[in-house]
Amino acid sequence: MRKQNTLVFNDFVYAPSTSPIYTDAEYNDLLGRFDQTSIFAVADSATGSSPTLTIQIMQSPDGRNWLNKNISAELNGGISATGT
Repeated sequence: MRKQNTLVFNDFVYAPSTSPIYTDAEYNDLLGRFDQTSIFAVADSATGSSPTLTIQIMQSPDGRNWLNKNISAELNGGISATGT
């Protein structure tokens, strides 16, 4: 079985929870090709009293209208404000 590893997002994010950040649309076709997907995230230098990281996979039949793939986020939890 062949596996593909692709870095689709590699940036610092400075955003409140009301401002979602999306991967670049150039990866939409590539990410939609596979039956299985793995997510790897590193949270570092988080601030605040209870920082969280939420990752939600979305899907679209037309590339224009997007819906969450699952009801709950694939990754949704608190992260440490004191370490990586």
